Amino acid sequence: MTRAITGFKTTSAGSDLIHPRLKNTVAYLQNGLSKGVAVLYINNRILHKKNHEKVKFATPTHFVILEKIEENKGTVTLVYWDSGGYTLRQMSTKIFRKILFGIILVTANEN
Repeated sequence: MTRAITGFKTTSAGSDLIHPRLKNTVAYLQNGLSKGVAVLYINNRILHKKNHEKVKFATPTHFVILEKIEENKGTVTLVYWDSGGYTLRQMSTKIFRKILFGIILVTANEN
């Protein structure tokens, strides 16, 4: 839909039920951010832990705009825009792979 409306080049990885199969997801996202905008499709129920939720389904629930990502010794640090504000989150690489379902990279067409 983004491609049809804006004419920008888009690439994607992952889906609603299958996690992206990338060798180095953080490097892929850093490379994408250097060229344009990265949108992540994540499971927000795991990212924002709430005590009243007893069952956490492994499905994506939320889109966020990635601003910055770094990885250091098994910890991933994300800065993303969501619902009018920026958020900084740190999590293990394992949790990051668990919550990430889709990646959309948007870049301007090279003419």
